[in-house]
Amino acid sequence: MNNEKRPVNSGVKDSEFVRGKVPMTKAEVRAVTLSKLQLKNSDIVVDLGAGSGSLSIEAARLLTEGSVVSVERNPEAIAILKQNREKFGCKNITILEMEAPVGLDQIAYADKVIIGGSGGHLAELIDWANKVMPECGRLVMNMITLENLHIGWETIQHLGFDELELVQIFVSRGKGVGSVTMMMGENPVYVISGRKGRIHG
Repeated sequence: MNNEKRPVNSGVKDSEFVRGKVPMTKAEVRAVTLSKLQLKNSDIVVDLGAGSGSLSIEAARLLTEGSVVSVERNPEAIAILKQNREKFGCKNITILEMEAPVGLDQIAYADKVIIGGSGGHLAELIDWANKVMPECGRLVMNMITLENLHIGWETIQHLGFDELELVQIFVSRGKGVGSVTMMMGENPVYVISGRKGRIHG
């Protein structure tokens, strides 16, 4: 699939991505995350802790004029991310291999920022996003721990973001067990989103 002919839509099946052993943001969480980003087709999006790249790929497919910068520290994840970029023909994705926040000074601007992994630096990453985004830029964070939930929610409020939303996503999937179907639960995910306001912290 080349970049010129790639579909402009979201909703890629989980099974279509190259996976390996690297954790992947599941389809339902991707759908909510993309909705909260409120993407415009010319946006510059930074995906911090991009992992295998499922969110980067889905965002890039929607950005007919924009681009995605995927930041990831894990070499195995980087290799899979590159495979997914090639598979889906997303030439508008730039991959940076580094452990943020170190090296983020390479990125001077972003319309939208996703934080999917923080490496213990969540507050610093939120502060960086606040500095590089314009007024009304949007930040969306996905997390699974209560500690990061607390840090993320407190920090984004302190920096004066508005349109704050906190959503918990709990997904169960039907799985055949013998002759019956049981619902098997995935780990719950917290999604925090907000818009950069006039008060910049």
